[in-house]
Amino acid sequence: MTESIDMLYRAYTLDMARKDTSALGYDPSLVVNLEERMGNLDKALEYSKESLAWLRPIGSNANSKGMRLIRIGQVFLSRNELDSAKNYIQQAKKEFEKIGDSTRLTVVWNTLAKLSIQKGEYASAIQLAKKSKAWNGRNKVSAHTSKTNLMLIEAYQKNGQLEKALEVIEENLIISKKLGLLNDLKKPSS
Repeated sequence: MTESIDMLYRAYTLDMARKDTSALGYDPSLVVNLEERMGNLDKALEYSKESLAWLRPIGSNANSKGMRLIRIGQVFLSRNELDSAKNYIQQAKKEFEKIGDSTRLTVVWNTLAKLSIQKGEYASAIQLAKKSKAWNGRNKVSAHTSKTNLMLIEAYQKNGQLEKALEVIEENLIISKKLGLLNDLKKPSS
Protein backbone atom coordinates (compact mmCIF):
# COMPACT_ATOMS: atom_id res chain seq x y z
CA MET A 1 0.00 0.00 0.00
CA THR A 2 2.76 2.45 0.96
CA GLU A 3 4.53 1.77 -2.33
CA SER A 4 1.33 2.55 -4.27
CA ILE A 5 0.88 5.79 -2.36
CA ASP A 6 4.50 6.76 -3.01
CA MET A 7 4.08 6.02 -6.73
CA LEU A 8 0.93 8.16 -6.86
CA TYR A 9 2.68 11.14 -5.29
CA ARG A 10 5.73 10.68 -7.55
CA ALA A 11 3.48 10.62 -10.63
CA TYR A 12 1.71 13.72 -9.39
CA THR A 13 5.00 15.55 -8.72
CA LEU A 14 6.36 14.55 -12.13
CA ASP A 15 3.18 15.71 -13.89
CA MET A 16 3.37 19.03 -12.05
CA ALA A 17 7.00 19.52 -13.05
CA ARG A 18 6.27 18.66 -16.70
CA LYS A 19 3.01 20.61 -16.62
CA ASP A 20 1.43 17.52 -18.14
CA THR A 21 -2.13 18.74 -18.34
CA SER A 22 -3.38 15.44 -19.75
CA ALA A 23 -2.71 13.77 -16.40
CA LEU A 24 -2.94 16.67 -13.97
CA GLY A 25 -6.71 16.63 -13.80
CA TYR A 26 -6.63 12.94 -12.95
CA ASP A 27 -3.73 12.53 -10.53
CA PRO A 28 -4.93 15.20 -8.07
CA SER A 29 -8.34 13.54 -7.90
CA LEU A 30 -6.65 10.30 -6.82
CA VAL A 31 -4.61 12.22 -4.28
CA VAL A 32 -7.83 13.87 -3.05
CA ASN A 33 -9.39 10.47 -2.39
CA LEU A 34 -6.28 9.29 -0.58
CA GLU A 35 -5.91 12.42 1.57
CA GLU A 36 -9.61 12.38 2.45
CA ARG A 37 -9.48 8.73 3.53
CA MET A 38 -6.45 9.52 5.70
CA GLY A 39 -8.36 12.40 7.31
CA ASN A 40 -6.19 15.12 5.79
CA LEU A 41 -9.12 17.27 4.72
CA ASP A 42 -7.09 20.47 4.23
CA LYS A 43 -4.79 18.65 1.82
CA ALA A 44 -7.75 16.99 0.11
CA LEU A 45 -9.34 20.39 -0.44
CA GLU A 46 -6.09 21.85 -1.74
CA TYR A 47 -5.61 19.05 -4.27
CA SER A 48 -9.24 19.06 -5.38
CA LYS A 49 -9.15 22.80 -6.07
CA GLU A 50 -5.83 22.36 -7.87
CA SER A 51 -7.37 19.65 -10.05
CA LEU A 52 -10.18 22.01 -11.05
CA ALA A 53 -7.75 24.88 -11.70
CA TRP A 54 -5.71 22.74 -14.11
CA LEU A 55 -8.80 21.93 -16.15
CA ARG A 56 -9.54 25.59 -16.85
CA PRO A 57 -6.40 26.48 -18.86
CA ILE A 58 -6.65 23.38 -21.04
CA GLY A 59 -10.39 23.61 -21.52
CA SER A 60 -12.63 20.92 -20.20
CA ASN A 61 -15.91 19.27 -20.85
CA ALA A 62 -18.86 19.55 -18.50
CA ASN A 63 -18.29 16.05 -17.13
CA SER A 64 -14.67 16.66 -16.12
CA LYS A 65 -15.51 20.01 -14.59
CA GLY A 66 -18.57 18.62 -12.83
CA MET A 67 -16.59 15.74 -11.33
CA ARG A 68 -14.00 18.15 -9.90
CA LEU A 69 -16.72 20.43 -8.53
CA ILE A 70 -18.57 17.56 -6.85
CA ARG A 71 -15.34 16.32 -5.24
CA ILE A 72 -14.66 19.79 -3.83
CA GLY A 73 -18.22 19.83 -2.49
CA GLN A 74 -17.77 16.40 -0.94
CA VAL A 75 -14.55 17.47 0.78
CA PHE A 76 -16.31 20.53 2.18
CA LEU A 77 -19.07 18.18 3.33
CA SER A 78 -16.48 16.03 5.12
CA ARG A 79 -15.19 19.22 6.76
CA ASN A 80 -18.78 20.02 7.79
CA GLU A 81 -18.63 23.31 5.86
CA LEU A 82 -22.15 22.89 4.57
CA ASP A 83 -22.67 26.21 2.78
CA SER A 84 -19.46 25.81 0.78
CA ALA A 85 -20.34 22.17 0.09
CA LYS A 86 -23.76 23.13 -1.25
CA ASN A 87 -22.27 25.84 -3.47
CA TYR A 88 -19.88 23.43 -5.21
CA ILE A 89 -22.44 20.63 -5.44
CA GLN A 90 -24.92 23.01 -7.11
CA GLN A 91 -22.23 24.08 -9.59
CA ALA A 92 -21.56 20.42 -10.41
CA LYS A 93 -25.29 19.86 -10.88
CA LYS A 94 -25.39 22.59 -13.53
CA GLU A 95 -22.49 21.00 -15.40
CA PHE A 96 -24.11 17.55 -15.41
CA GLU A 97 -27.49 18.97 -16.41
CA LYS A 98 -25.82 20.58 -19.47
CA ILE A 99 -24.98 17.15 -20.79
CA GLY A 100 -27.88 15.20 -19.28
CA ASP A 101 -25.58 12.85 -17.38
CA SER A 102 -28.10 10.93 -15.27
CA THR A 103 -25.42 8.79 -13.62
CA ARG A 104 -23.51 11.81 -12.34
CA LEU A 105 -26.75 13.53 -11.35
CA THR A 106 -27.48 10.61 -9.03
CA VAL A 107 -24.17 11.43 -7.32
CA VAL A 108 -25.32 15.06 -7.01
CA TRP A 109 -28.68 14.11 -5.49
CA ASN A 110 -27.08 11.61 -3.11
CA THR A 111 -24.50 14.18 -2.02
CA LEU A 112 -27.23 16.78 -1.48
CA ALA A 113 -29.16 14.16 0.52
CA LYS A 114 -26.09 13.57 2.67
CA LEU A 115 -25.79 17.33 3.15
CA SER A 116 -29.45 17.48 4.24
CA ILE A 117 -28.85 14.66 6.73
CA GLN A 118 -25.91 16.56 8.19
CA LYS A 119 -28.18 19.60 8.55
CA GLY A 120 -30.84 17.48 10.25
CA GLU A 121 -33.26 18.05 7.36
CA TYR A 122 -34.35 14.44 7.02
CA ALA A 123 -37.53 15.00 4.98
CA SER A 124 -35.46 16.93 2.44
CA ALA A 125 -32.88 14.13 2.43
CA ILE A 126 -35.62 11.61 1.63
CA GLN A 127 -36.89 13.70 -1.27
CA LEU A 128 -33.38 14.12 -2.67
CA ALA A 129 -32.60 10.41 -2.31
CA LYS A 130 -35.89 9.59 -4.04
CA LYS A 131 -34.97 12.00 -6.84
CA SER A 132 -31.63 10.22 -7.15
CA LYS A 133 -33.44 6.91 -7.30
CA ALA A 134 -35.75 8.23 -10.04
CA TRP A 135 -32.78 9.47 -12.08
CA ASN A 136 -31.01 6.20 -11.44
CA GLY A 137 -34.07 4.32 -12.67
CA ARG A 138 -33.36 5.68 -16.15
CA ASN A 139 -30.31 3.41 -16.32
CA LYS A 140 -29.92 -0.32 -15.82
CA VAL A 141 -29.46 -1.51 -12.25
CA SER A 142 -25.88 -0.88 -11.13
CA ALA A 143 -23.70 -0.13 -8.12
CA HIS A 144 -25.14 3.41 -8.32
CA THR A 145 -28.57 1.92 -7.60
CA SER A 146 -27.22 0.29 -4.45
CA LYS A 147 -25.52 3.51 -3.30
CA THR A 148 -28.71 5.46 -3.91
CA ASN A 149 -30.66 2.94 -1.86
CA LEU A 150 -28.14 3.22 0.97
CA MET A 151 -28.68 6.98 1.07
CA LEU A 152 -32.45 6.51 1.07
CA ILE A 153 -32.17 3.94 3.88
CA GLU A 154 -30.12 6.36 5.98
CA ALA A 155 -32.58 9.20 5.36
CA TYR A 156 -35.56 7.03 6.31
CA GLN A 157 -33.77 5.82 9.46
CA LYS A 158 -32.85 9.34 10.55
CA ASN A 159 -36.45 10.45 9.93
CA GLY A 160 -37.79 7.61 12.08
CA GLN A 161 -39.43 5.79 9.14
CA LEU A 162 -38.03 2.38 9.99
CA GLU A 163 -40.57 0.32 8.02
CA LYS A 164 -39.73 2.19 4.84
CA ALA A 165 -36.02 1.82 5.60
CA LEU A 166 -36.49 -1.95 5.96
CA GLU A 167 -38.34 -2.13 2.62
CA VAL A 168 -35.41 -0.44 0.88
CA ILE A 169 -32.94 -2.65 2.75
CA GLU A 170 -34.70 -5.73 1.38
CA GLU A 171 -34.70 -4.27 -2.13
CA ASN A 172 -31.02 -3.39 -1.79
CA LEU A 173 -30.08 -6.89 -0.66
CA ILE A 174 -31.69 -8.34 -3.79
CA ILE A 175 -29.91 -5.82 -6.04
CA SER A 176 -26.60 -6.30 -4.28
CA LYS A 177 -26.78 -10.08 -4.56
CA LYS A 178 -27.63 -9.77 -8.26
CA LEU A 179 -24.67 -7.45 -8.87
CA GLY A 180 -22.22 -9.31 -6.62
CA LEU A 181 -21.97 -6.32 -4.27
CA LEU A 182 -22.95 -8.06 -1.06
CA ASN A 183 -19.43 -7.84 0.38
CA ASP A 184 -19.45 -4.08 -0.24
CA LEU A 185 -22.56 -3.75 1.92
CA LYS A 186 -20.76 -5.45 4.79
CA LYS A 187 -17.96 -2.85 4.81
CA PRO A 188 -18.41 0.23 6.96
CA SER A 189 -19.08 3.32 4.89
CA SER A 190 -16.60 6.15 4.88
